[in-house]
Amino acid sequence: RAFSLFGREGAGFAGAPAEHDDARGVLVGATDLALHETDDALSLVVACGGVRRHALALLRSDGRLVESLRPLGDPLERFAGIVRVVQQGPWTYVCERSAARVQVFRDFEFHYSFRVELRAGERAEPVALAALPDGRLVLALAGSRSALVLTDAVGRVQALFATAGEGHGELRDVGD
Repeated sequence: RAFSLFGREGAGFAGAPAEHDDARGVLVGATDLALHETDDALSLVVACGGVRRHALALLRSDGRLVESLRPLGDPLERFAGIVRVVQQGPWTYVCERSAARVQVFRDFEFHYSFRVELRAGERAEPVALAALPDGRLVLALAGSRSALVLTDAVGRVQALFATAGEGHGELRDVGD
């Protein structure tokens, strides 16, 4: 649903009817939304949770499905627990907590994916992401060791801003 600054509803749509959860255009269990604006139009990138093939949809502002993005570039693969989607120019970043990876799309086509490793063997689950203009990323990680990190475009850690803990400047239950 879309609202004006004053709270008046201006538009709304529900997506395709849910014959089953994992179908193109079905918005069951939506977890995040990103806007993609060009000179011509405004589009919506809607993420849905769970293990699903059609968990990431590109929609027009009137709710019509443009396309369902392919996980890992494979029409038979499945997304695993999308919790965050970020749109910046031609780039779409998708945080999959259950798969402990970030998938990167360019112009809505799969480009690459990466996992963040703080220490060998430790599972780092991306739960939030901010893309910087120079291509670097700030990632909030959950899992065995929560952390806030700066990475290069392919997920190599460049700086550790905060780690898990209860003290000043430490993280607990990272969300966004």
